[in-house]
Amino acid sequence: MNFISDTQVRATLSNADVYAAMEQAFRSYGQDQAVNLPRARASVGGRTISTMGAVLLDGPLPVMGVKSYPTIEGKFNFMISLFCANTGAALAMVQGNALTEFRTAAVTLLASHHLANKEPECLAIFGSGAQARAHAAALVPAFPFKEVLVIDDFGNAGEFAASLSDAHGVPARVATSAEAVQRADFIVTATRAKTPLFDGRLVRPGTFVAAIGSSKPDTRELDDALLGRAACIAVEDTRQALAEAGEFVMATPDLRSALPVVPLGAFVNGTATYQRHAQDITIYKSVGIGLEDVALARMLHQRLSMA
Repeated sequence: MNFISDTQVRATLSNADVYAAMEQAFRSYGQDQAVNLPRARASVGGRTISTMGAVLLDGPLPVMGVKSYPTIEGKFNFMISLFCANTGAALAMVQGNALTEFRTAAVTLLASHHLANKEPECLAIFGSGAQARAHAAALVPAFPFKEVLVIDDFGNAGEFAASLSDAHGVPARVATSAEAVQRADFIVTATRAKTPLFDGRLVRPGTFVAAIGSSKPDTRELDDALLGRAACIAVEDTRQALAEAGEFVMATPDLRSALPVVPLGAFVNGTATYQRHAQDITIYKSVGIGLEDVALARMLHQRLSMA
């Protein structure tokens, strides 16, 4: 059994590799060739252990696996155990910190290809941490953005904006939340906010919003006003999203029952009935699922075992 470190993950994978793995994983999930194991948490004394996983039976190497991680003082340490689904043999242990950054941004990109305007002009990123930076690296090269706005009152927004401009050649600057949501037509929220980040009534028609910062039922980045304006809300796993996403859990009962939620796999497989119109506001709400981690751990194992 191999141990694959974060260093090896960064040296082995590209954004294109991860995107391909995520697209295939959601295609398999939509075709009932994979099953997702929702997250379970146990906490005591301010310390939490979480697990999530999946079985993927597609391709030449069917696998099953579990991602586990402690949360202590708001910090995580991810690890994926990968097994052969045919024999049960242990294949690899994969350190999952870099992997989590890669896969989260790649799935946002996948969702945006189905739900966003094909030529967005202004990207607003709420947050300046690891996920915000991973999303910038995945999204900015993929779309013809003319401007990137960074909003983070507590992090290092100025340094992030400067590094983004240097890396991608797109003008980037710090902005207020009110300015950002009124200018942007593509919004990413990658924060640990417990309450909504902005007034959803200010969001421009035609905007795509990816909310990826929270997977807890008592925290949310988006308000009911924005959810109520959405023509479509894509999620990784409907059952897990409705149970974990604070946006959904804390929505008013009438709104919650009417949410236009569609699983991402339906878009990948072409079975989704929603067709985007130019003025539609669309949302991708991520909570992060084990399917993504196990699929990417398999790709890493296959790549490194053949090296």
